[in-house]
Amino acid sequence: MINTGYFRWKSKLVEREAVAAAAAAQTDADTGIADAATAQGTADDAAQDIVSIEATLGSVTTQTEQLFNAALSQVATPYVTVIPYSAGLQIAWTCTTPGHTLYKRLNGGSWTAYTGVITLTVGDTSEAYATATGLTDSEIAIWET
Repeated sequence: MINTGYFRWKSKLVEREAVAAAAAAQTDADTGIADAATAQGTADDAAQDIVSIEATLGSVTTQTEQLFNAALSQVATPYVTVIPYSAGLQIAWTCTTPGHTLYKRLNGGSWTAYTGVITLTVGDTSEAYATATGLTDSEIAIWET
């Protein structure tokens, strides 16, 4: 005679193992779906970050172009080179814009064409600006002793 109790017990054991495996598979599937949703959210966030970065770069590029174009439309501000001199101080005005013409004045006097080194004494103020055809005049540079 066949022991049907054993088969019923074995059948229930197999059934429980199958149910447990199915539950584990469902948990794995749920975890995978959640991971995929998280990954999609992360990808969406990254895409938004890229859009934001592109907008920022576009703004920076526009600002840089505006500054560059403004710089190209105005003569560079002159600068001073100090020359040691036994009886005082001498300065030479220079400008980096090609084709410029320099003008200077001393102690608030009249503007005259700059022709070379200027000798200063204590308390003197020298000013200079530059011009060039087709460009806005430079800012006025000041050197005080």
